[in-house]
Amino acid sequence: MSSSVSPPRTAAASPTASAQDAGLTSGLAVYASLQSSAQFADAKIGVLGAVQAGLMVAAVPQGDVVREAWDRGGYSGWTAVLLLGLHVATFLPAVYHVVQALRPRLAPPPSPNRFSLPLLATTDSPVPPPGQDRERQELWQLIPVLAQVVMAKHRHIVRGVVWTGLMAVAAALSFLSGPLLA
Repeated sequence: MSSSVSPPRTAAASPTASAQDAGLTSGLAVYASLQSSAQFADAKIGVLGAVQAGLMVAAVPQGDVVREAWDRGGYSGWTAVLLLGLHVATFLPAVYHVVQALRPRLAPPPSPNRFSLPLLATTDSPVPPPGQDRERQELWQLIPVLAQVVMAKHRHIVRGVVWTGLMAVAAALSFLSGPLLA
């Protein structure tokens, strides 16, 4: 029969210190997650911008069709101009939302914070002395600011996708109606 020998017990860490360590650890995990979400949003914005550029490039050859249809006059001229106008009308808000998603939002947290770019860039004083309590407080102050940035990016991405979809429909209508208008 084997006997199990338990290791000698050492003084246990206080529950408060353990909770503070957990608060810092979870705060760093949330911060990293939000940072990853912001980077993922930026990647989506890049794809969305590329799609928009491609859709605008697709509209360039339609310029000759629009010009010829307008010169002939009548229904086909107005239809060609309307489709081109629709393409431009959907392009502008689509690009607006991409730009808004990329726009920096540098609102600082309420107090000096070693994690805050705006405060670090403008402060003349040294960074506050380290300490887990202070780091935990500063980190949890910054998390809502970063969460708001990520949510704003995603709101603009959703709106940009909708407008880009409408832009694709306008481009498709313009492209498909080109032979009919010629």
